[in-house]
Amino acid sequence: LIATLMFCAAFLPTFAQNPMANLEKNYPQLTNLYRDDLGRYAAHYIFAIDVSGTMNKYADVVIPAIKPFFQALPTGDRVTVIPYGTDAKSSMPGFLGVINPDFKQSLSQDIEKLYTSPNYTREFKAYTNIMAAEEAIVDVIRANRSDYPVVVIIQVGDFRNDVKGERKLTQDELAKLQNSFAGVTDGLYTRVVALELPVDRNATGYCLGQLKESVFA
Repeated sequence: LIATLMFCAAFLPTFAQNPMANLEKNYPQLTNLYRDDLGRYAAHYIFAIDVSGTMNKYADVVIPAIKPFFQALPTGDRVTVIPYGTDAKSSMPGFLGVINPDFKQSLSQDIEKLYTSPNYTREFKAYTNIMAAEEAIVDVIRANRSDYPVVVIIQVGDFRNDVKGERKLTQDELAKLQNSFAGVTDGLYTRVVALELPVDRNATGYCLGQLKESVFA
């Protein structure tokens, strides 16, 4: 089961000390959908975040918003952060692991480098490849699906696809993604949250609407 929720990143809340209470208070649209499963099963939170050059100006919005989210998660849940630009990096050191006090602390420190990591090349920062981002998410779910029956995908960016000239996704690309997500999430309880940074939705390469209608419908 996949559903898409859309929020504006500028209004992301912060969290205090009680993880479940604050997840429910600050993300009611998300947690109301699967409150019982969230308490009963381990969840895997996958953050796919556009870190291409045009996104650097949002670092002061995104990083302070997601750090408290990490702190609010219960021990045993898993977090994977996938920075993407011209490609997607699904296994960057420090950006993935199972929640415990030590990992929360190290992740909070490492996430400060989300937009400035020395692991990014100039080419990596040059464009936004939406297909690469979605395919990386599929690969991460596939690698961990046996341990995490609840999956929450949180994708952050302006959703403008411009890796080979700014353009929307083709019907073949959308069909491929739809099949990939349907296959890998079969039997999992899945939610997708789009945190949309300010963007012109009429832009040539804007494709969040396509993803919502054709892939995560």
